[in-house]
Amino acid sequence: MDEVAEIQQGRRPRPVCRKGESEKLDDAAIAEAQRLAATSSKFSIDSPGLGYQLYFDDRKYYLQPMRFMAKDRPDEVCKPTHGKGPLSYRCEEGQTYKHSCHLMFFNTRYELVGVHRIRTDEPFPIWCNALPATGVANKTKNELLVTFQYFPTDRKVASKISDVGSGWIRMTSLFRLVEENGRISIEQDDSCLKNPNRIESIPDARAILKRCAQPK
Repeated sequence: MDEVAEIQQGRRPRPVCRKGESEKLDDAAIAEAQRLAATSSKFSIDSPGLGYQLYFDDRKYYLQPMRFMAKDRPDEVCKPTHGKGPLSYRCEEGQTYKHSCHLMFFNTRYELVGVHRIRTDEPFPIWCNALPATGVANKTKNELLVTFQYFPTDRKVASKISDVGSGWIRMTSLFRLVEENGRISIEQDDSCLKNPNRIESIPDARAILKRCAQPK
């Protein structure tokens, strides 16, 4: 405990530890999000160290869900106004300030090999505020189910603590992965689950997919 106290007080250098697999993935995901984002904000991962491992035959990859404002064009820049009400979701440049949900894929050298911005066909602008669950839909077909959460940015913000979360929406979508030449392409298939939907969990989505697969 004396050594820990001396480190915290700056009287003893912190030990240099080699980064593990999860820490390297976190660093790579944050760096790529900063490169792809329209904002210059520092990025952090909701649940560090909780990326997913994927295998195509014997080739290993990583999946890291991320939230950030992706560029709609290569030169897009957004400086958030940090105002109140609807102005909370505006950029100084005039466009909507928004966070989208993303699936980012990396190889074992922690290089980005695929990225997908989750499509949400809502009639209003949204802010993705969580990606709470990811699971296998069909291992043979390389299909994933992802549950994500968002809220409309054009509505009145919560004025009381008890109101926080009352307008949040959860949706679960199906994604099909294709690996070719070290790259991963992602297809979002909404034919069964629909878009938007209000499927709040992966087990509920699996049950709906099972019904869709039954002969009519």
